[in-house]
Amino acid sequence: MIKVNFSKPLLIQSVAFKDVFLRMDGNGITKTNGAGAGKVSCQKNMSPTGAFKVQEQKNGTFTIESVKYPGVFLRMDGSGIRGFAGSGAGHVNCQFGASDWEHFKLHEQNDGSYSIESAAFPNVFLRMDGNNRSGKEEDFGTVNCQYGASTCEKFYLLNMPETGKVKDMFNKFAK
Repeated sequence: MIKVNFSKPLLIQSVAFKDVFLRMDGNGITKTNGAGAGKVSCQKNMSPTGAFKVQEQKNGTFTIESVKYPGVFLRMDGSGIRGFAGSGAGHVNCQFGASDWEHFKLHEQNDGSYSIESAAFPNVFLRMDGNNRSGKEEDFGTVNCQYGASTCEKFYLLNMPETGKVKDMFNKFAK
């Protein structure tokens, strides 16, 4: 297992879809919007839209902030989710600043991966379906919420590799 250094930028990689990473487009978000804004989707590359600062808060929760869009955080709306929904439910997008819906609990799994639970909506987890029928490099798939954590709700938190070490990192996780 690889030790995660939370003081450095992280990539959030799907366990179910090995070559797929979380992507956050916070372009133009400069103030708080009640319903959130921007778009959260998937990408196959390690562009800056997939790099995050995962920071522990005083209450033990974590915030997930975009490196490319400082001050823009991952937001999860799990309101009304009370049971399992096959293709997920709720809404995941971005928010300027971190309030209740932008705080998460990280649960380390036996395989070194993590599930990411909403602190505001108990037992509601970040879900990523990285199916890429379009063959695009970025902005594909579905990112939403799920009640409980199963296959699509587990992620590897990987430190952003230094230049020249990207291929080594991919080879390690492709096995």
